[in-house]
Amino acid sequence: MQLQRTLGLGGGIALAIGSVAGSGILFLPSVIYRLAEHDALVVWGLATLLCVPLLLVFGEMVRESHDGSGIEGFIAGGLGPGFAACVPLLFALLFPPALAAATLVAGGYLSHAVGGGSVVQLAGALVVIAGALYTNLVGARTGARLQSIANRSRGRLVAQGFTDRVERLMTASDLVITKPGGLTTSECLALGRPMIVHAPIPGQEERNCDYLLEQGAALKAIDAAALGWRVRELLTHPGRVAAMASRARALGRPHAARDVVRIACA
Repeated sequence: MQLQRTLGLGGGIALAIGSVAGSGILFLPSVIYRLAEHDALVVWGLATLLCVPLLLVFGEMVRESHDGSGIEGFIAGGLGPGFAACVPLLFALLFPPALAAATLVAGGYLSHAVGGGSVVQLAGALVVIAGALYTNLVGARTGARLQSIANRSRGRLVAQGFTDRVERLMTASDLVITKPGGLTTSECLALGRPMIVHAPIPGQEERNCDYLLEQGAALKAIDAAALGWRVRELLTHPGRVAAMASRARALGRPHAARDVVRIACA
């Protein structure tokens, strides 16, 4: 599986600068202000600028690394695999205290806002930790499932991040799995693409879904299990996909904008 690069050097530096400046403002606002007073923002700005050379070094190291091994690979190249093997342990030792400090700061802000003292501070910190833990577990499980699917696909699966070329991807597709939003539905019909609609929200998406099902241009999957069954069913019956595509083309209005302008100007 080959991931498409969506973050360049400039964007990465901007992201890193934002994280450095943001963490400084979050953790030590009162201390920095007490020491620097009205020059506090200048101090944060200079500290951020000092990070730029290090970020440029990391950028150069990333360009020299072609296996995506990250920091562990950098250390292995310079100091050997023995030192590189210590990287996960160092992260494991550093991350929990840093996370605890960050969540206590967040809990402190909460207690100052609503009152309650140390009890509210601790409760807020635990909520943040629980949320972070849940998010990471879900992300790890999703990543593992994606990796497993990619390994089984033997190069036929490409993970696509944010893109501004949706129309090209949709044109190249044989089947679109999507929520039945208004624009997506219109674009699929204009291109004659059959759909499997998933998890429509109440209101216009449900009505779009009903219309597509009635017209034979889409199938509905109510959950992940049904989605997998629908995909397998269509893969084994290409004639059904062709029939759905034909119905979609019949419903599509690829020149709708032109027709609206012509009617408005008539």
